[in-house]
Amino acid sequence: MAKLTDQTDLYRLASPGAEVVPGLSLTVVDGPDRGATHAIAGPLRVGTADGADFRLTDSTVSRIHVTVGPDGGEMRVRDMSSTNGTFIDGVHLRDGYLRAGSLLRLGSTTLRAEASADALHVPLSSRRELFGLVGGSAAMRHVYAVIERVAPSDATVLIQGET
Repeated sequence: MAKLTDQTDLYRLASPGAEVVPGLSLTVVDGPDRGATHAIAGPLRVGTADGADFRLTDSTVSRIHVTVGPDGGEMRVRDMSSTNGTFIDGVHLRDGYLRAGSLLRLGSTTLRAEASADALHVPLSSRRELFGLVGGSAAMRHVYAVIERVAPSDATVLIQGET
């Protein structure tokens, strides 16, 4: 009979200083920009605006149609109040998650999420609070890591987001 112990070992999927998200890229499979591809290496703005990280030419795609980025070990898609909506695998949504093989439709353009060999490592602070900000989620710990990185400089930083 096996001997039982009161000890349980901690198994970590990633180091405490980083969140690891499976690497994905987006490839246009239908629409005017067919064949265009973009690796997701951090927060990505997709749309027709000059400032979009992945710029499309489809007139049915909004200027900044969606943002795609890591969140809790997954790749999150947020519709940015687009005119023609956002669909993942045929489901209309404002906020959802992509996985390899998913089809993302923006206006008349369809993109496929494809697995990439490179995982995305998002730096996380070990802090649970910083300068009066309190929160221990991966998103807040990422904000703390950014603040820690820029704090020694003379740069002015404006933090925006949901409250």
